[in-house]
Amino acid sequence: MKKFICLVLLLCTCVVFINACSPKVLTYVQENIAEVHYNIYAGASDEVSCTYSAGKREIDYKLNGYATQLIDFGLITFVVNNPNVVADVPSFELSYGNVKTEGTLEQNPYDGSYVADIKQIITTPTEMIATIKLGSYVKNITLYAISPAWKITYNDALHIAAKHANKTLKTFVSNNEFLGETYIKILTDTSGNGLDTYYWFVSFLGRQGTKVALLIDTITGEVLATK
Repeated sequence: MKKFICLVLLLCTCVVFINACSPKVLTYVQENIAEVHYNIYAGASDEVSCTYSAGKREIDYKLNGYATQLIDFGLITFVVNNPNVVADVPSFELSYGNVKTEGTLEQNPYDGSYVADIKQIITTPTEMIATIKLGSYVKNITLYAISPAWKITYNDALHIAAKHANKTLKTFVSNNEFLGETYIKILTDTSGNGLDTYYWFVSFLGRQGTKVALLIDTITGEVLATK
């Protein structure tokens, strides 16, 4: 976790703005969300780790300061720690109770993970079973609901971020219009010897390129870093 925080701090200047967020600014950032993550499930076996995270994001996903129409997403990600495993058509299954979703996976060219967007928001089960199929290589992973244990929800994180960045966010407003967009994401620190740590990462992007970003503790609500 220390390495992760140090990396974030290299990218972010740790400055905390102790300003009360005006109701108008809070309304602006809530009405101009470009992406929001609601939850995360996670699990791992001896060779495979997997996460599922759901929320809403823009149809035309562009970092341009304009928030447009939102659609549901449900992103499942597999990381396979076995370089000998390959498949022409990697696939997956995700199931809980009597519900099962299946489809093909795409391999991320940057980190080698396998991903798919099932375009569904799943929030109710405490556990799910994720299966990855790479040819004859098949692994089942139990995914556990992680985010219900957090004291800070995505909405709480947005309130905290808007309060701390209030001064900058006021500069995004012109003629009663908010010239920017809001992103509320979940970041995972995997450097903790098998014990992952999760953070809320809230950022605001203005149309002129101005950006403010905050890393927030999911338990205490403390702002750990800002930029």
